[in-house]
Amino acid sequence: MKLNSKQKLIHNSRVKKSYAKLLAKEGYGGPSTPAITEDEATPPGNERHSSLLPDDNEAELAPRRAPQGKLAGNRSYSSCSPADPFPKIRISPLVPFLSTRSDIAKAVAKAGAKNRNITALTGPVSKPNPFKKAFEEAERIRAEREREVQERLRKKQDVAKAKKSAQRKRHHEATVMNKKNDRGQPNMRSRINLLLDKIQGGK
Repeated sequence: MKLNSKQKLIHNSRVKKSYAKLLAKEGYGGPSTPAITEDEATPPGNERHSSLLPDDNEAELAPRRAPQGKLAGNRSYSSCSPADPFPKIRISPLVPFLSTRSDIAKAVAKAGAKNRNITALTGPVSKPNPFKKAFEEAERIRAEREREVQERLRKKQDVAKAKKSAQRKRHHEATVMNKKNDRGQPNMRSRINLLLDKIQGGK
């Protein structure tokens, strides 16, 4: 709050008085700067205002009370004394004031119920799996190995089919080449047809 010139003079006078009393109390008496009285600090024409100001002794004896209400838990005040004419104010973080263990337990229970309500509405929060990358890499390697096994099996089956087909073909050719007529002579017609088929297949 901004003070005017009159209030500043009165304030300075009270500070000097308090300082002089403190020196006298501690045994440091001696010549000191005379304090400015309220009459000297009061400008002409403002005498009626000086009568409304509280007496110095009353102001020193009446301790300043800490404000009550919402800010009681957020601020701590010390009373004014002659040694320390200015009240010390310490501002603490704006947190709920919990005086007893029951208050703390109620606050914890309330926070837990709020978290449960949020979980019921949104569902449980899934935490990231720290082994996700390792699991994906293992799955990729397993799938690749499975593809390799399937490819080898397919090639093996193709080779087996080709062998069987070649065996059947050789057996057929041997049967044709060994075919004979009723008189026991080789059937030349069958052999010629087989040779023609081989020639046409080779072109």
